Amino acid sequence: TTEIYTLSLHDALPILESLPRLSPAPRVFICASAIGYFGSRGDELLSEDSPPGVSFLANLIHDWEDAAFGATKYGMRTVVLRFGVILTPKTGALAQLLGQARRGSLMGMGSGKQWMSWSTLSEAVRIINYAIHAPEWNGVINAVTPNPVTNAEFLDVIARFVGRRTRTRLAVPGFLFRLLIGEVADAYLLTSQRVEPRKLQQLHYTFSDPRLEEWLRLQL
Repeated sequence: TTEIYTLSLHDALPILESLPRLSPAPRVFICASAIGYFGSRGDELLSEDSPPGVSFLANLIHDWEDAAFGATKYGMRTVVLRFGVILTPKTGALAQLLGQARRGSLMGMGSGKQWMSWSTLSEAVRIINYAIHAPEWNGVINAVTPNPVTNAEFLDVIARFVGRRTRTRLAVPGFLFRLLIGEVADAYLLTSQRVEPRKLQQLHYTFSDPRLEEWLRLQL
């Protein structure tokens, strides 16, 4: 039987200290982190060994991961999974974008050159399952596919799959996003993170959904 616990950063240390007193004590600690750790890095290829960014979000994620590694001193195998954008056509950002594409109102964000590192929902669940059960999985792991796409490429793929011949899209300038929602625009909408899953490849993990266009073809 697998027991799953969730915790906030505020509660992380007290709960970590209490886990060894459980009977039986947990053998594995899985932390859900994010590639926001890197900040916005343009075209730089980022691995698990790349240094953190300098934004508020990057600092927060850095502290979150540090708290999670406190589990190692209690003898728990600790895996920190850095997730990118997790896609499913049924809900979330992808469902909204598909709706926009069908209405012919799909809009780009900023220059469109910013990189998006992603995985599908089913791939993310599969990676978590491996992290729980595979004893050789340790430390930080970038839980993304090996094929990131730019924002422009991502929207082009969506447009093709809803039958839109034209790839011409309205694009909301980055400065307008910043004017409307401030620092959050850079942290979530305009950030560029070209992340590689180097550790997963070293662990010989086989991706079930490695390419965006092929995966979408099976969904739509």
